[in-house]
Formats: sequence, structure tokens, C-alpha cells
Amino acid sequence: VSITVHKADGLLEQDSSIDPYVKVTYRGQENKDLTFQTKYEAHTTNPTWNHTETVLLCNTMAPMRFAIYDKNWVTDTFVAQAELAGREFFMDGFSDSLLLEDGSNGMLHVTIRP
Repeated sequence: VSITVHKADGLLEQDSSIDPYVKVTYRGQENKDLTFQTKYEAHTTNPTWNHTETVLLCNTMAPMRFAIYDKNWVTDTFVAQAELAGREFFMDGFSDSLLLEDGSNGMLHVTIRP
């Protein structure tokens, strides 16, 4: 499966600026959760990553989770998240926007190809 995290729109700023990146969690072999992440984009609430990873999904019904964090010197700060059910991408893929669950009406744009 090929997963592309394109961009986000309308992220909430945590302080004077935000340096967002995305952690993607999916179900791999032996039913274990695996994660990859994008690079961070400096000083923006509308980042563009265009980051693609090819992964092996072993549980087709498990959701894929997208968590956005603000990169900091000591501890990164959670910003927003979205989840996509396995049934929404496993057979035909997915290429659309996901509403971020943070109250900001922000969107995360992703493509998943089987």
C-alpha cells in the first residue's frame, strides 16, 4: 500500500508559530501498530509535505491514524488528528480530505493506493 500525506489546511497555532509534521500509524505484521512520520514544515498553519511511504498492511479492517504534532526543542506538542477506517481505503484506495478532530475545521489531504 502506498500512503501519501499531501498537506494540511487550517491548523491551530499552539503559540507564536507552529512547525507541524504528521505521524501515520497503521497495522502491520503480527497485528502490531507501526508508525512513520513526515518531515516538519517550519512556521506554517498550512503545511505541504507530499511525503509518500510504501508499507505492508496486514490487518485490512484496522483504521489508519494521522496525528499532527508541532516540532519543539524539548517535547513535541499534539495539534490534531484524523482517522480513516480500513473499509474506506482497502479495496479501492482513498484520495480526499479528512476533517481534523481538533475543533478548528482543519483538513488533512491524503492519498492511499492499494
